[in-house]
Amino acid sequence: MAASFQRRLVGSKTVGVLAIGSRIVPRRKRCGQLIPPGSARAWISARRGDLLFAVISAAFAWASLTYPFGRDQGLYYYVGREWALRGAIPYRDVFDHKTPGLYFVHAICVKVFGETFWGIRLADLLAVLAVGWISGAIVANLRTMPKPPLRGLGCFVASVTFFGCLDFKATSEGEIWMALCCLASLVLTLPHPKTRLAPSRYRLFASGAMGAAGLLMKPLAAVLLLVVFLPLVWRGRRSLAPVARQLLAVSAGALAVLVPVTLYFLAHGALRAAYELVVEANSLYVREGSLIKEPVDLLIQTKVLFDWYSPFSYALSALFAVATLRALVRKDSQSRQSLLLGFGLSLAAWATICIQGKFFQGHWGVMIVGVPLLVLSLVADAIKLSPERAGRWIAPGASFTLVLLYLASERAVEHRDVNRAALRWVMGKATRDEFTAHFHEFFVGGPVADNEACGAWLREHTNEMDFVAVRGFQPQVYASARRRYPGRLFWTVFALGPAGATHRQKWLEEDRQALAANPPRFAATFSFVHGTVEATDWWVARGYTVRTVIGDFTIVERTAETATQPW
Repeated sequence: MAASFQRRLVGSKTVGVLAIGSRIVPRRKRCGQLIPPGSARAWISARRGDLLFAVISAAFAWASLTYPFGRDQGLYYYVGREWALRGAIPYRDVFDHKTPGLYFVHAICVKVFGETFWGIRLADLLAVLAVGWISGAIVANLRTMPKPPLRGLGCFVASVTFFGCLDFKATSEGEIWMALCCLASLVLTLPHPKTRLAPSRYRLFASGAMGAAGLLMKPLAAVLLLVVFLPLVWRGRRSLAPVARQLLAVSAGALAVLVPVTLYFLAHGALRAAYELVVEANSLYVREGSLIKEPVDLLIQTKVLFDWYSPFSYALSALFAVATLRALVRKDSQSRQSLLLGFGLSLAAWATICIQGKFFQGHWGVMIVGVPLLVLSLVADAIKLSPERAGRWIAPGASFTLVLLYLASERAVEHRDVNRAALRWVMGKATRDEFTAHFHEFFVGGPVADNEACGAWLREHTNEMDFVAVRGFQPQVYASARRRYPGRLFWTVFALGPAGATHRQKWLEEDRQALAANPPRFAATFSFVHGTVEATDWWVARGYTVRTVIGDFTIVERTAETATQPW
């Protein structure tokens, strides 16, 4: 009879049940069929709003897949490509001063997508969506709000504030990956969303591992991780023993990542070179280049940031102040916790930018770690305060408000122009040079079109066995050319600048020997520089002849007839 009753109930209700042993498990009914709980279809059905927002977020950022490389992107790509395709170990065989996490991401993209520009751009897009999704999961967890599409709305906020407000030079940097790892670490430390139990030691182990991955993306992730683990300590402040066990699990997870990476570079004889570049040279780089000398400089840079994101930044600040005051007056602990967490991560992100002290806009991408949390916390407050029917429209209304604020900014005009140019290029109505004319670098060799034209010329006039040299800080030319340098010092600015003071002579002598052993067929040099390895006259004195001039580049060639001078 029980079975007959269950069949009648399933047939007569939109929501049926399934008897498993002695339990009654709810099931959804859709299109005349039952959807088992926990299945992929059930998950998609429950997340339709989130997924719709995610699709819109990806569509908003589609043009980023067409972006050319800037200097930094070309740098990381070259190291990752040589690591992936030729087994060249960073630091030992390829010269750069960042931690290895970002090189690893590029190496994976080269392995999966080949020697393309769009591979890392696609990874970027997925990382931004993941940051937004995790931000939504954190707020939904803290506020016990599983139904509103906070995850998808988080994707939209992250996409607009990252791809809509930052130019191509600020993408494919370590900031987005550092933010993603730290947010993943944070979500693993939160209580279980259903049982509200403290995180298990396995989750804490994984949290420590993700935190260590963030450090490998950029060491300044340590500032973000202070905010990540502070709530864990605060929740267990009344008993030291459980907190100590939790931190032990976190530390074990971190060591499980950091120790093998260290042993890898030690086994390949790269640890000493890594120390010279990542620790010694970077110390000089930070001390010599910081633009923040006085407190007023900090205030100026903060205003520049707010003005760049205006009016969104000022509206968000005002709403945050009002929401925080309300949470304190009404003693709303859930609202207060999510708001302060978003604010703390935003403040920590700004601290990482100021610690670096230069190239501020290039580092603004890290703000994505806290801004979506702030927005989603405000949306969650609005949903809680609204009647049930009206609450369904809060998330769409928030996205519409965000769009209006964005359209009122100067960033929207730039984003529109780039999207139009990308669409024309994709549809074959514009040349690559016409498209890249919308992108600009700073300093020497700035026009992106010149960099790509230089790379295209080198690729056309060489084969895969030929070496080329690109002097200065234009490593993106190697990506366009699909060629490589014969030695470790494939770019020269860092070694010749203040950061290279300690080891400059050793590095230049090593480079001279590499060039003498395998002279590159072509070198992209600068005529306005004199007497250094970046200068045209330096190469002409060694038997090279001028072949062509492309923008700031003077390309010189070595032939059997002209290569008579000793190195």
